[in-house]
Amino acid sequence: MIFDYRKLYHEIFKTTKINVLFCFLFVISFSACSPHIGRTITKTYSPLDEDSDVEVFFDKSSMPPSGIESLGVIDIKDAGVSTLCDSVSVLDYIKKEARQIGGDIIFISRHNKPELWGNGCHEMKGVIFRTIDGMSGLDQDSTNNITKRYTESNERKLPRFKVAASAGYGWRTAELAADIDHSQRSFCEKLMHAPVWDASVNYYFCDFWGLGLMYSAFSATADGSVGGLKGKGKSLITFAGPAFSIRSALHPKWILEGSFGVGYLGYKLNLDFPEHEEKYTGATVGIQYSLGTEYKFNKNWGLGLNLIGIGGALSKMKKNENGDKSTIKFDDKEMEGLQGIRLSMGIRYYIH
Repeated sequence: MIFDYRKLYHEIFKTTKINVLFCFLFVISFSACSPHIGRTITKTYSPLDEDSDVEVFFDKSSMPPSGIESLGVIDIKDAGVSTLCDSVSVLDYIKKEARQIGGDIIFISRHNKPELWGNGCHEMKGVIFRTIDGMSGLDQDSTNNITKRYTESNERKLPRFKVAASAGYGWRTAELAADIDHSQRSFCEKLMHAPVWDASVNYYFCDFWGLGLMYSAFSATADGSVGGLKGKGKSLITFAGPAFSIRSALHPKWILEGSFGVGYLGYKLNLDFPEHEEKYTGATVGIQYSLGTEYKFNKNWGLGLNLIGIGGALSKMKKNENGDKSTIKFDDKEMEGLQGIRLSMGIRYYIH
């Protein structure tokens, strides 16, 4: 036996629990934010002071019959997992947008309240007006046209479908046991960093969230002497599973995206020494989470950079030593840690 595998990579089980909690909070913190604000502005004036009064009307018949001009439409929608979207907050968003374009009157033309099985936010569409001295009547035609024009242009701005492929470098973050000898440590350290590649397919139900499939692989090699024997080793850690994705357009050409997946996490290690061969295999449920940014060259192509985290630990592994098969079971408090971080860059293909 070249290695006593109970004394190599290990991870305290509670660390895995912390990783799961961190990933959950990561996704929530990324998505638990303000709702989406859609804008169609046809005219602007100098911004009003932050504390300027803005009148809000839900009934068109109660609006001033004359002396107002329409400036645009503000549409507040649920961004997927929004939190700051109660009726008061949504009205504050619209008022803030109105002040920025010089508006002092808002007509709420649509108000969708939260539903048990639907969106969890108050959604409102507000037509923005400005009081104009000397105007003879309500700018009714402009109001109708801007609402119609907004409805026609209210379509997704981000791609509906994305295929991504990337390559980069990764590091295992599980610790090596303190009591292994120098030759084992030197050999194993070479297996703790390696090239990585990943691929994903995502379908987005709206501009803000979608579902997909993720795959990634970490392939490391090492050579050296262990216990006086010179040989080679090769390890492979793979993840594959479904993922939840959320994204936001920072700019017409820049997209910020986060994802969280739960699926298959597999491990293989081959040790090839003179007249001696050992193979270790294992699998468990793992997690993969990522945060990245993408730059769109054109409508269909882009370049992305991702920071990826992997979490998971094996409670047992199968061992094949020169044809002699057995199973290694780890202590409940210490497992074979497969967690790591990866940085990759690659191409993106978009379908609208």
